[in-house]
Amino acid sequence: MRTEKLRPKSWKETSASFKEDDLKLAFVGFEWCCAWANYWLSKREFLKLLEYLGKLTILVSLILWIYPGFQQRRQAAESAKQAAADARISRHYVAWQTINSAMGKPGNGGRADALQDLSRDGIPMHGISLGGGVVLVGPLNLSNAMMTHADFSDGTYENVNFSRAIQSFNLRLV
Repeated sequence: MRTEKLRPKSWKETSASFKEDDLKLAFVGFEWCCAWANYWLSKREFLKLLEYLGKLTILVSLILWIYPGFQQRRQAAESAKQAAADARISRHYVAWQTINSAMGKPGNGGRADALQDLSRDGIPMHGISLGGGVVLVGPLNLSNAMMTHADFSDGTYENVNFSRAIQSFNLRLV
C-alpha cells in the first residue's frame, strides 16, 4: 500500500544549481523542507496506522451513503407502483360510476370513454347494461373486451370496433 520513501538530497546538493536566483531558491527551499517532512513522517508507524484508518473511514462512509440511498430508492419505487395501482383502480371506479349513472339514459353520457378505458385495461364488463337508447359513436375500440351477458338493446353503435370481443348477445349495429 505504501512505498518506502527515499532519503532526500542534502540542502547543499539541492541548492548548488540555484545560487544566482534568490526567488527560485526560495521555492526550492520550500520544496526541500516538504520532502524532508514527508520522509520523516513516512517513518512513523502511528501515521501509517492513521493512513489505514483514513482509507477505512472512506470505505465505511461510502457504504453508509449508498445503503440508505438504496433503501430510499426501493421505497420510492414501491410507493410509485402503489400510487399507479391506486390511480388505475380509481380510474376504473370512475369509469363504472359513469356507466352506471348514465344507465337508461339516451345518448353517450361519457360511456364511450369509460368503456374504452375498461376494455384497454382488460377489465371484464360481464352483464353490463347499455340498453335504452344509448348512442356510441366512435371511433371506439372495444376489441378484446369481455362482455358476456351484456345488454345492448335499443342502442346505436357507429364506428365501434368489437373485433375479438367476447360476447353472448345479439348486437344490432347501424
